[in-house]
Amino acid sequence: MFWSQLSLGFRSEAGKLFQRGLVPVVAIFMILTNMVLARRSLCDWHRRDE
Repeated sequence: MFWSQLSLGFRSEAGKLFQRGLVPVVAIFMILTNMVLARRSLCDWHRRDE
């Protein structure tokens, strides 16, 4: 009984840490992809003007 509670608590703590570590990584990844897409669309927009 005690060990199952302990492993469950450890799992939830690990999940919290994992989510906390994953959130900034995903945010940075999304920002980078948005920047690349924005740059690409800007290049296309400049090409259209010429």
